[in-house]
Amino acid sequence: MSAKTKKKPITPPAPALAVALTPLAAFAGPVALGAITMASGPPTVMRGLVTLLAIKQLAREIAVLPLSRLVPLKDAAKLASDRLGSYELAARDLVQRARTRQLMIVAQVTGRDERVFLLRPEFWRWYRIVWSRSRPDEGRPEVFVDVDRVHDNRVRTVGRWDFFVGRRRLKQLYSVAPLKPVTRSDEVERYGMPPPGRSLERKAIQDFTLRKYGRRWTSVSTQVIRKAASLDDDFLEQVGSLSDPSTFARALGRKKD
Repeated sequence: MSAKTKKKPITPPAPALAVALTPLAAFAGPVALGAITMASGPPTVMRGLVTLLAIKQLAREIAVLPLSRLVPLKDAAKLASDRLGSYELAARDLVQRARTRQLMIVAQVTGRDERVFLLRPEFWRWYRIVWSRSRPDEGRPEVFVDVDRVHDNRVRTVGRWDFFVGRRRLKQLYSVAPLKPVTRSDEVERYGMPPPGRSLERKAIQDFTLRKYGRRWTSVSTQVIRKAASLDDDFLEQVGSLSDPSTFARALGRKKD
């Protein structure tokens, strides 16, 4: 065949994704350019008469899956559960860490081809980590851990998605080793806040305060901090319900136990 008649290879189109009301345990691949909408649910893009997930707004595609730096999601959830005391707390905390860029979570997508995505914090606005207990009588001897849609996400997706968590940060955050003694460097890192110890609630209050106000948090009243926390969906999802003013004051070191 001459150079003039040689055809260029055709890249297969990305898998289609339709809007539906029934859940699936997988997500779709990247989509073509188009009119992006997100009035209700995750960002989508129209391709003809088909609505596709605008995955490029929720994840960044990378060339390879760096397995040596990753841990499968189920193993990450087990480590977090051992540290926090339950899979329920582990699932919430892993998502919260991903939202605040404290954890790297990667997805390997298998469909017509294979792609790898580094999930952005925005991804976890529309998806969550779920789990269910082991059921040996049904042939499932291990705890089941996966990612599913949040309740207001009605976009059904296709393809198989396998999730992995960055190994280094995971071990730093959920090591089951005994807590090290508090040193002056720990106190400086929290900008004057008392060590939260094993209290996840106090840790959440401190993390929110530092994320919201940074070093100048000492000039903000406890009442203002608590009011801001009551309007923060991420904080409320992490703690379950708004803590009373005295809990905020103790977490910030403004009231003794």
